[in-house]
Amino acid sequence: MAYTVLYYSFSRELMSFDEEDSLWVANLTLSVELSDSTGEIIDTLFKPLKTSVPKGEMVTRSYTVFDYIEPILYPGRYSAKLLLTDLSGGNSDTSIEWISVPDFSGDSLSLSDITLLSEIAEPTGGKFTRYNKDLLPNPSALYGVRLPIMYFYCEIYNLSLEGDSTYTVRYIILDKQRKPVKTLPEEVYRKSSDTGVILGGISIIALPDGDYTLAISVEDNASKRKITSEKQFAVTKRYVSVPSDTILEIMTSQIYYLLSEDEKRGLANLPKDKQPGYINSVWKRLDPDPETDENELRDEIIRRWRYAIDNFSTAEKESLVPNGWRSDRGRVIIEYGFPDEVERHYFEPGEYPWEKWTYYSIQGGVEFIFADLSNVGRMELLSSTAPGEVTNPYWQDAIRKGAVTGQRNIIREE
Repeated sequence: MAYTVLYYSFSRELMSFDEEDSLWVANLTLSVELSDSTGEIIDTLFKPLKTSVPKGEMVTRSYTVFDYIEPILYPGRYSAKLLLTDLSGGNSDTSIEWISVPDFSGDSLSLSDITLLSEIAEPTGGKFTRYNKDLLPNPSALYGVRLPIMYFYCEIYNLSLEGDSTYTVRYIILDKQRKPVKTLPEEVYRKSSDTGVILGGISIIALPDGDYTLAISVEDNASKRKITSEKQFAVTKRYVSVPSDTILEIMTSQIYYLLSEDEKRGLANLPKDKQPGYINSVWKRLDPDPETDENELRDEIIRRWRYAIDNFSTAEKESLVPNGWRSDRGRVIIEYGFPDEVERHYFEPGEYPWEKWTYYSIQGGVEFIFADLSNVGRMELLSSTAPGEVTNPYWQDAIRKGAVTGQRNIIREE
């Protein structure tokens, strides 16, 4: 039998709040009817639920409560009929979820169901803390302007510990006709045991509204065995009003690294309604071929910007615009383009994860060294041989765990 987790959520509209001491409290019950693939009911679960809000705190219409149940099931496919009932107001809501339980008992390579998340955050020690992170679920599987990054996790079982010590993970998004619409670079990881966990996020902000499937494939590079897990999700931006400030922020972030300091100050000093015109005038000035309808430089910069958004954004929410363009790797991609060669060193003994990017055709060849010194998946630029970039001759000391490096002799070349 296998331990499973089924996440669910319910919104403010379902709940009636009663006064209780210094709190507003809603009391609900959850009943779950589990059926096997033939439709036969195999178990019924019952769970009382209680959620509270301090007096004086606004309970908005978007207020949502997340929870989960943990049935233990044999391998197979099941349906779970969930009935939520508000004990005060009498409101109720019903949904049906499907659960697929792989057989992990043998030695075949296995991959769990993909769990979709709304956020990956620093751990609080609560019920959603797993793998030293808070994994906040998104049972609706709906993404858009408010949730522009689709976070997810799944678990790998029965990796071979003989021979090659790595495995490869591939990600692809399929549309409703199962045509690939987005493919991410494959990632290679080193095995630490016969199990593994995949944690990641993909920006969906550029996808048109519609239904999609996320497919995650794992290949064991020792046994050459492969396994794939899929999860459906939806993107909708149609009924969300995008604030004009957000549109302006997108426009500004796309051109930001091409502006001089004087131009940045000039843009910031303009009224907001004048800033889009200023940005468009800069793009027009930078157009390498003004005689054509296309602005090739703008198209290329936006392509790099989108790549930075898709690949380097984190869960930190500074605004509605994903922050990958602000990262060190995002800036370098946008300013210099895509590197000719990338070395990834994620599992070297005694070292923090680090990368070396090489550009052979820029200024006679330049390198950029990035490292995740905080061990939270955020790569920072440590050193570069490019003029005008930060240079640290002791960067190799900095990537050693336990080394005391401080900021000695770090300079920015001009």
